[in-house]
Amino acid sequence: MAGDEINILETARCFVVAIIINVPILIIFLVQQQPYLQMLFKDIYDTEEFFRNTDDYVLKEIYDNSVKNYINNSKILSILLSGVALVLFSRPFVEYEEHLENGVVDIKRPLPADLWFPYDTQTHFWKTFVFQILWCVICGCSAIFSYFVMFCVIFYAIGQLRIMHYIINNFKTYQSKLVPEESEIDPAEFTFKFLINKHQKIIKFIDTINKALRLVVMLDFLQNSIQITCVLVEIYERDVISVSFALYVTSLFSLIIYRLFILSFNCHEITLLSELLTNITYQVEWYNESQLFKFMLKMFIMRCSKPLFIRIGSFGVIGLPSLISVFKATYSYIMLFINTQE
Repeated sequence: MAGDEINILETARCFVVAIIINVPILIIFLVQQQPYLQMLFKDIYDTEEFFRNTDDYVLKEIYDNSVKNYINNSKILSILLSGVALVLFSRPFVEYEEHLENGVVDIKRPLPADLWFPYDTQTHFWKTFVFQILWCVICGCSAIFSYFVMFCVIFYAIGQLRIMHYIINNFKTYQSKLVPEESEIDPAEFTFKFLINKHQKIIKFIDTINKALRLVVMLDFLQNSIQITCVLVEIYERDVISVSFALYVTSLFSLIIYRLFILSFNCHEITLLSELLTNITYQVEWYNESQLFKFMLKMFIMRCSKPLFIRIGSFGVIGLPSLISVFKATYSYIMLFINTQE
């Protein structure tokens, strides 16, 4: 990148690596500026305390399954990110070039990221290499932290909606659990008020996510199509595909696609679960209950007809349609690049 002509291959790789190692720092800065984030984690902490002391093992199992899904997906993403880092760190040892000048072998090694430095990087290669490793480790930890935050709130919301589904599907059972038989309180009305309060908490939680993470989610989604485009440009421009480059592309594509798919699929599940509340609520034996119960059920169904979304700033909502839009944008960028090259 220091030459007179622009090297498309190095420029594309530079863009990808720069996005990976710099965007997470910006994301953490945006997260720290949001006062709503503490509210999200307070709700999660209070729920953890409740399920830690509850005797309802079925609900506890549903909640634990959502926690396991969060942990497993976070581990997989951390492994994929570590794989990308290892491939980048190995570049100086597998992609070096040897030149024979005046009987002396001159070895030119590439850095993990071909960024500009105000000195000759080959003369001070190992110092620059160590600096880039430290910087990439810091940014990698920042990336993992940002993914953990997004995954945590998303899987928590999914777990709470699944708990609501289970209670509604077993409505009669939970009437006896929540209200003793000798009580004068109408068990159906009390249980349904409990469901309404729980649903309102979930709605407030989703609204808080959209307030706290709208810029973070928007920035994360905007970078996806650019990253995929840069990798595809490298493949298109490269004449020979080496083993190291194949590993680099495979690890990077796995990281980008997996992260994108997990966010899109699980946010779409939040929308789907919130929509299905209308159908399963109507299956409750409401026709045998009081007028107040029927009124509450009617209002509940009307509210559930408006699904819950995780929003991408002001651009739309996260879901399977947004996943398709990322690939459409990538295709447009690729075709634009090919047409300009011709």
